[in-house]
Amino acid sequence: MGEKKNSAMKITPNQERFIELLIEGKSQREAYRTAYPNCKSSDKTVDETASKLLAQPKVYARYEELRSRLVQEAEDECIVTAKDVLRELAAVAMANGSDFAQVIEREYLTDVIGDDGETHQEVRAYKTVEVFETKNIPEERRAAIAGYEQTREGLKVKTHDKVKALELLGRYFKLFTDKTELSGKDGGDIKIALSDEVKDYAG
Repeated sequence: MGEKKNSAMKITPNQERFIELLIEGKSQREAYRTAYPNCKSSDKTVDETASKLLAQPKVYARYEELRSRLVQEAEDECIVTAKDVLRELAAVAMANGSDFAQVIEREYLTDVIGDDGETHQEVRAYKTVEVFETKNIPEERRAAIAGYEQTREGLKVKTHDKVKALELLGRYFKLFTDKTELSGKDGGDIKIALSDEVKDYAG
C-alpha cells in the first residue's frame, strides 16, 4: 500500500473531518469546532490546538494529499486542448446566417376598393426574418453566436467575427504566406550602388 493511504488510515475520523473542512475553505478555528463539536475551549485555545493539529506530520500529509487532488481536478476541468480551440474557431468560421434565421413570407388580408367602388378583401404578402429557437440550432453552430439583441425591428443575432476566425485557422494550418515588400525613399525603387569591381565583373 502507498504511503499516502497509510497516512489517511492513521488519522482519526475527527482529524479527517477537520482536514476536509480546511480544504473546503473553512478557517482552522471553524474547522476544528465543527470536527470536534464537544470542544468548549476558548477561541484562543482552539486556534492553538488547531494549529498544532495541522502541524502533525500525518495530518499535514493527508491535508496535502487532499489539497493536491483538488488542485489536479480543477486543472483537469480547465484544460483546453488545441482540438477544442480549433473546433470553436471552425464553428465560427463555417457558420452562415441561414444557420440562425430564415427569410419567410407571411400573408395578411387587407381591405381594397375595387374599380367598381366596392370594398373587398385582398391577400397581400410581405417578407420577414424569423430567428430560430436556440434548441433548433445545431450544437456545432451555437459557438458562433456572440449574443442576442432586441431591437425595434425584432430579435437580432450577433455572431463572432467570421473573417477573423478564418484568418486564425488559415495561419494555424499555414495556408497563408506573408509577403514582405521593400521600397526605397518615398516609396520609390531601391537604388543599390555597385562598386567598380562589381561593375567590371558584370561587364
